[in-house]
Amino acid sequence: MTRMWTLLAPLMLLGGCAGGASSPRVDIPAGMYAQAFDATRETLREHRFTIERVDAEAGVVTTRAKTTAGLGTPWDSEQSSLEQEFEDLVNDQRRRVRVTFKPPADAPATDTPWQDGPVVAEVDVSVYRAHNPGLRLPPRAMSQGSVTEDPALKQRWVTYGMETPVARDSRLAARLAEQIRRRLSQAAR
Repeated sequence: MTRMWTLLAPLMLLGGCAGGASSPRVDIPAGMYAQAFDATRETLREHRFTIERVDAEAGVVTTRAKTTAGLGTPWDSEQSSLEQEFEDLVNDQRRRVRVTFKPPADAPATDTPWQDGPVVAEVDVSVYRAHNPGLRLPPRAMSQGSVTEDPALKQRWVTYGMETPVARDSRLAARLAEQIRRRLSQAAR
């Protein structure tokens, strides 16, 4: 373990691997709502997120939690920095994406905002970490591990493998928004 830290510590000092982040907001011109919705789904699928909810009437697209092991899974592109790569490697972390479409704040209220005017899409990426209360890892052999049961946690329905939100990933949200913008501009041509 000490050897791994010795190898990874200098890499963490190098900083992030992504450029400056843009906005997680996408401005959609009037009449382009359907194309923006499709561009959102294609972008999420390209990043191998499993789409959980698609509700065009409410203007929401959500994904299931996607697990990645950071440096251990170089084919995944969710991480925007070496720090995130390392964090995902040593923790059981997952990302969920929610894209919300709504009329701009200054738009007049209408019954059909998706058809009548411009729309704004906001991309939000949440990072969740799995916790395993009561997990006892032995110092010698992983096969000898066990799980204890805490009656107080059981009463509160806290189970093995519960997830808690730990952060928002604004850099991934901005990258996804930028890809949606690109797809939308291609569809407009």
